[in-house]
Amino acid sequence: MHGLDEEQQQALADRVGAMLSWEALAAHARAADLVDANQNLLWESRILTDIRPVFTEGNEPKATHGLVLHSLQLTYWNGAQLTELFVTLDRDELQRLAKVIERAQKKEIQAEELMKKADLPRVGTDVGVDDEGA
Repeated sequence: MHGLDEEQQQALADRVGAMLSWEALAAHARAADLVDANQNLLWESRILTDIRPVFTEGNEPKATHGLVLHSLQLTYWNGAQLTELFVTLDRDELQRLAKVIERAQKKEIQAEELMKKADLPRVGTDVGVDDEGA
């Protein structure tokens, strides 16, 4: 194999063999089925930030203040249909969301450690193996 030393060639051969094993393919298929069993699957997310002026009342409106708002856009699959949801967040809500995401990431690390101790390889939810080479 061009550009790979002997150790890299063996590692590649082992990885391809693992990917093509029936057990690994079956595990990935079952994982995909488990994910598909969920009603709404996230496809894409983004946060749009807006500055909105606050005007005085009356016939001669004047911008006297500004307001910063964030719109969390979630695009997800609902069955076979791609759907969008927009949720408006202020600074405090954005910080709470960041903390919730950070907590979920810590929980995932602990779950992965438990799986390693139990000798359970992690399967990805897409075609192929995950970053760990399960």
